[in-house]
Amino acid sequence: SKDLSIDVSVSTVAYPDDTAKPSDSKAKVTLALQLPDGTEKVFTAKYTKSGSFTGVIPAKELGGLKPGAYTVVVLSTLGANDSPAVSPTTIVVF
Repeated sequence: SKDLSIDVSVSTVAYPDDTAKPSDSKAKVTLALQLPDGTEKVFTAKYTKSGSFTGVIPAKELGGLKPGAYTVVVLSTLGANDSPAVSPTTIVVF
């Protein structure tokens, strides 16, 4: 199997102005692979450019999974006092 690369777009939204701008490298982005036993494996995404991060789930982690659907939760935070943004997605392992 190959590494799974996930591109993530992150923006800072000013409230109540409702204006958004691409986040900078201070944002923290993680990918959490949810496992059938209720645990998760967390991988840190790397900043690539303004508003863009790339996370990688290594092939060795994917190769150990049984065929099926798995949830990956992308979590981004912009600072200690900010509420995190959470976005789940599904991957399928054959």
